[in-house]
Amino acid sequence: SPVACFAGSPSVLLQGLFNTDDQIEFFSFTNDGISTTTIESYGYAGGVANSTTIAEGGFAPDATIFDQLGNFVVSDNGGHCDETATDSVSGLCDDPFLQISTAGTYTLALTVYDNLAVNSLSDGFKQTGNPGFTCAENGGTGDFCDVTDGLFTPRTGAWAISIAGATQVADITSNTPEPGTLPMALAGSVFVVTLPRRRRRKSS
Repeated sequence: SPVACFAGSPSVLLQGLFNTDDQIEFFSFTNDGISTTTIESYGYAGGVANSTTIAEGGFAPDATIFDQLGNFVVSDNGGHCDETATDSVSGLCDDPFLQISTAGTYTLALTVYDNLAVNSLSDGFKQTGNPGFTCAENGGTGDFCDVTDGLFTPRTGAWAISIAGATQVADITSNTPEPGTLPMALAGSVFVVTLPRRRRRKSS
């Protein structure tokens, strides 16, 4: 069932655990065109959200936003060291940080780093059906190897994400919307704010 969040109220914190690299978590959120919706991940480097302390150590995530028709809007994989925490092991700030300011209903997809959207939501993601792709990239086995640190350090499947400034938030993983099934079109063009990225994959 939807988790309600009124614009301007404290953020909604959602947490969970992936079992494999190719798993995806989907969320729906609505922006009222007045407030800015801020999406911030905490699973990789940890932090405090909604008075909840979140441990570092989760996988490096990608966050991708689609509009109500399933069209790609923006994706992010971290590097906002002025906004998110820095992991004590890798020295990286790999938690995504995104902001949306245009009225409409959106779908947010949370994936393991490099499981990117092919194009639109209906086109799927490039690592679907390929569990263990992060460790396999270094010739290893298992899941949640950190490909961003250049050392493929083992991580966990833990994720945590906050969504603030939305009029409604829901985890829709078991009922992912198809293009055209979400509410009517956005009012005007999409306006997306992202902060400059300061990190990229480390060299080994």
